Amino acid sequence: MKELVNVTVHGKSRLSIMVWGAIWRGGKSDIVIIIRDQTARRRGYTSLSYQQALEEGLLPIWTGFRHFQQDNARIHTSESMTNWLLEHGISWIDWPAHSPDLNLIEHIWKQSKLNIRKMFPHLDLLKNNEVDRAKLIKYIKLAWAAITPEQINGLIDLLPRRLDACIRARGWYTKY
Repeated sequence: MKELVNVTVHGKSRLSIMVWGAIWRGGKSDIVIIIRDQTARRRGYTSLSYQQALEEGLLPIWTGFRHFQQDNARIHTSESMTNWLLEHGISWIDWPAHSPDLNLIEHIWKQSKLNIRKMFPHLDLLKNNEVDRAKLIKYIKLAWAAITPEQINGLIDLLPRRLDACIRARGWYTKY
Protein backbone atom coordinates (compact mmCIF):
# COMPACT_ATOMS: atom_id res chain seq x y z
CA MET A 1 0.00 0.00 0.00
CA LYS A 2 2.86 2.46 0.17
CA GLU A 3 6.19 3.41 -1.16
CA LEU A 4 8.56 6.31 -0.95
CA VAL A 5 9.82 8.20 -3.95
CA ASN A 6 12.63 10.65 -4.21
CA VAL A 7 11.69 13.15 -6.87
CA THR A 8 14.85 14.79 -8.07
CA VAL A 9 14.71 17.45 -10.70
CA HIS A 10 17.56 16.73 -13.10
CA GLY A 11 19.60 19.38 -14.79
CA LYS A 12 20.76 22.53 -13.06
CA SER A 13 18.37 22.28 -10.14
CA ARG A 14 19.25 20.13 -7.16
CA LEU A 15 15.81 20.00 -5.57
CA SER A 16 14.95 16.72 -3.97
CA ILE A 17 11.70 16.00 -2.19
CA MET A 18 10.76 12.76 -0.49
CA VAL A 19 7.09 11.85 -0.63
CA TRP A 20 4.79 9.11 0.60
CA GLY A 21 1.72 7.78 -1.13
CA ALA A 22 -0.46 4.69 -1.15
CA ILE A 23 -2.46 2.90 -3.83
CA TRP A 24 -5.15 0.24 -3.75
CA ARG A 25 -7.76 -1.06 -6.18
CA GLY A 26 -9.79 1.94 -7.25
CA GLY A 27 -7.90 4.56 -5.33
CA LYS A 28 -4.92 6.30 -3.88
CA SER A 29 -4.04 8.33 -0.85
CA ASP A 30 -3.15 11.97 -0.78
CA ILE A 31 0.53 12.60 -1.32
CA VAL A 32 2.46 13.44 1.84
CA ILE A 33 5.70 15.39 1.86
CA ILE A 34 8.17 13.74 4.22
CA ILE A 35 10.05 16.21 6.39
CA ARG A 36 13.71 15.67 7.19
CA ASP A 37 14.46 14.85 10.81
CA GLN A 38 16.42 17.85 12.08
CA THR A 39 17.45 15.91 15.19
CA ALA A 40 19.17 13.22 13.10
CA ARG A 41 22.92 13.24 12.75
CA ARG A 42 22.78 14.12 9.05
CA ARG A 43 19.36 15.83 9.21
CA GLY A 44 18.01 13.22 6.81
CA TYR A 45 15.02 10.93 6.79
CA THR A 46 14.58 8.67 9.79
CA SER A 47 12.01 6.31 11.20
CA LEU A 48 10.60 9.29 13.07
CA SER A 49 10.09 11.36 9.91
CA TYR A 50 8.56 8.30 8.22
CA GLN A 51 6.21 7.72 11.16
CA GLN A 52 5.09 11.35 10.96
CA ALA A 53 4.29 10.88 7.28
CA LEU A 54 2.31 7.72 8.02
CA GLU A 55 0.39 9.51 10.77
CA GLU A 56 -0.64 12.12 8.23
CA GLY A 57 -1.19 9.88 5.22
CA LEU A 58 -1.86 6.31 6.31
CA LEU A 59 -3.70 6.49 9.62
CA PRO A 60 -6.66 8.52 8.26
CA ILE A 61 -7.32 5.92 5.56
CA TRP A 62 -6.29 2.72 7.34
CA THR A 63 -9.21 0.30 7.59
CA GLY A 64 -7.31 -2.80 8.64
CA PHE A 65 -8.69 -4.73 5.66
CA ARG A 66 -5.49 -4.52 3.66
CA HIS A 67 -1.90 -5.45 4.29
CA PHE A 68 0.59 -2.64 4.33
CA GLN A 69 3.49 -3.00 1.93
CA GLN A 70 6.79 -1.20 2.12
CA ASP A 71 10.28 -1.97 0.94
CA ASN A 72 13.20 -2.85 3.17
CA ALA A 73 14.67 0.61 3.62
CA ARG A 74 16.21 0.99 7.06
CA ILE A 75 13.67 3.57 8.15
CA HIS A 76 10.92 1.04 7.31
CA THR A 77 12.41 -1.93 9.15
CA SER A 78 13.81 -0.35 12.30
CA GLU A 79 12.69 -1.57 15.70
CA SER A 80 11.04 1.80 16.25
CA MET A 81 9.05 1.43 13.02
CA THR A 82 8.06 -2.16 13.77
CA ASN A 83 6.79 -1.06 17.19
CA TRP A 84 4.90 1.86 15.66
CA LEU A 85 3.13 -0.40 13.16
CA LEU A 86 2.23 -2.88 15.91
CA GLU A 87 0.95 -0.10 18.19
CA HIS A 88 -1.36 1.09 15.42
CA GLY A 89 -2.61 -2.39 14.53
CA ILE A 90 -1.12 -2.28 11.04
CA SER A 91 -0.25 -5.64 9.53
CA TRP A 92 2.41 -5.62 6.86
CA ILE A 93 3.77 -7.88 4.17
CA ASP A 94 7.23 -9.28 4.83
CA TRP A 95 8.67 -8.01 1.58
CA PRO A 96 11.60 -9.77 -0.14
CA ALA A 97 14.78 -7.73 -0.35
CA HIS A 98 15.04 -7.70 -4.16
CA SER A 99 11.61 -7.69 -5.75
CA PRO A 100 11.09 -4.56 -7.87
CA ASP A 101 9.11 -6.63 -10.38
CA LEU A 102 6.30 -7.03 -7.88
CA ASN A 103 6.18 -3.57 -6.34
CA LEU A 104 3.31 -1.96 -8.23
CA ILE A 105 3.67 1.50 -6.79
CA GLU A 106 7.10 1.81 -8.42
CA HIS A 107 5.23 2.05 -11.73
CA ILE A 108 2.98 4.75 -10.27
CA TRP A 109 6.04 6.72 -9.12
CA LYS A 110 7.48 6.43 -12.62
CA GLN A 111 4.20 7.67 -14.12
CA SER A 112 4.11 10.53 -11.62
CA LYS A 113 7.62 11.60 -12.65
CA LEU A 114 6.60 11.42 -16.32
CA ASN A 115 3.52 13.51 -15.52
CA ILE A 116 5.68 16.13 -13.78
CA ARG A 117 8.05 16.40 -16.73
CA LYS A 118 5.19 16.55 -19.23
CA MET A 119 3.00 18.97 -17.27
CA PHE A 120 5.87 21.22 -16.13
CA PRO A 121 8.63 21.15 -18.75
CA HIS A 122 10.45 24.10 -17.17
CA LEU A 123 11.63 22.12 -14.13
CA ASP A 124 15.28 22.71 -14.95
CA LEU A 125 14.75 26.40 -14.18
CA LEU A 126 13.87 25.74 -10.55
CA LYS A 127 16.41 26.83 -7.98
CA ASN A 128 17.08 25.45 -4.52
CA ASN A 129 15.05 28.02 -2.59
CA GLU A 130 11.78 28.06 -0.65
CA VAL A 131 9.69 29.56 -3.47
CA ASP A 132 10.79 26.98 -6.03
CA ARG A 133 10.56 24.20 -3.46
CA ALA A 134 6.91 25.18 -2.90
CA LYS A 135 6.37 25.12 -6.68
CA LEU A 136 7.86 21.64 -6.95
CA ILE A 137 5.63 20.38 -4.13
CA LYS A 138 2.62 21.79 -5.99
CA TYR A 139 3.78 20.10 -9.21
CA ILE A 140 4.26 16.77 -7.44
CA LYS A 141 0.73 16.94 -6.00
CA LEU A 142 -0.77 17.81 -9.40
CA ALA A 143 1.13 14.98 -11.10
CA TRP A 144 -0.06 12.55 -8.40
CA ALA A 145 -3.64 13.79 -8.86
CA ALA A 146 -3.37 12.99 -12.57
CA ILE A 147 -2.90 9.27 -11.81
CA THR A 148 -6.26 7.63 -12.50
CA PRO A 149 -7.97 4.73 -10.77
CA GLU A 150 -7.92 2.96 -14.14
CA GLN A 151 -4.11 3.16 -14.25
CA ILE A 152 -3.88 1.73 -10.75
CA ASN A 153 -6.43 -1.01 -11.46
CA GLY A 154 -4.62 -1.92 -14.67
CA LEU A 155 -1.42 -2.56 -12.73
CA ILE A 156 -3.26 -4.57 -10.10
CA ASP A 157 -4.97 -6.65 -12.80
CA LEU A 158 -1.53 -7.53 -14.20
CA LEU A 159 -0.24 -8.77 -10.85
CA PRO A 160 -1.00 -12.48 -11.53
CA ARG A 161 1.11 -12.25 -14.71
CA ARG A 162 3.89 -10.50 -12.80
CA LEU A 163 3.85 -13.18 -10.10
CA ASP A 164 3.98 -15.93 -12.71
CA ALA A 165 6.87 -14.23 -14.53
CA CYS A 166 8.76 -13.79 -11.28
CA ILE A 167 8.27 -17.46 -10.40
CA ARG A 168 9.41 -18.53 -13.88
CA ALA A 169 12.47 -16.26 -13.55
CA ARG A 170 13.18 -17.78 -10.12
CA GLY A 171 13.11 -14.38 -8.49
CA TRP A 172 15.30 -12.65 -11.04
CA TYR A 173 14.19 -9.65 -13.07
CA THR A 174 11.36 -9.86 -15.58
CA LYS A 175 10.09 -7.64 -18.35
CA TYR A 176 7.87 -5.92 -15.82
